[in-house]
Amino acid sequence: MNRLAHPLKFSPVSVPLLLAFWMAGAACYRSDLREWEVAIPDAETLEALEMLAGHLRAYNQRLTEEARTFESVETRMDPPRLLIRYNARMIARKNIAHLLADVGYGADGVPGDPERREAFRRQAADAD
Repeated sequence: MNRLAHPLKFSPVSVPLLLAFWMAGAACYRSDLREWEVAIPDAETLEALEMLAGHLRAYNQRLTEEARTFESVETRMDPPRLLIRYNARMIARKNIAHLLADVGYGADGVPGDPERREAFRRQAADAD
């Protein structure tokens, strides 16, 4: 008998094995939501924190739906900080800190840059 005539014939062991591989593969794509409250000492005002939160939200919107990293970004004062819910499978804390440092604000050991911070503030003011 030609084996190619019945390509979908499975042995009793192969069906559970295929199901196990399928379930393991589906688990690889689950999100790993984490929450991080990061201090932003360079943000003196709530307005500055809102600009930073907007920067992270804009970054998120530029990504495809599957690559979105941030679930939410909230601002808190006293001391100034951001509460960020993010998918750890898509982005690491250090990457978030570097996103903030790119616009001049130091976070999590990544230093800020006053010149970049001022340029970011001017850019945000011009956009309004």
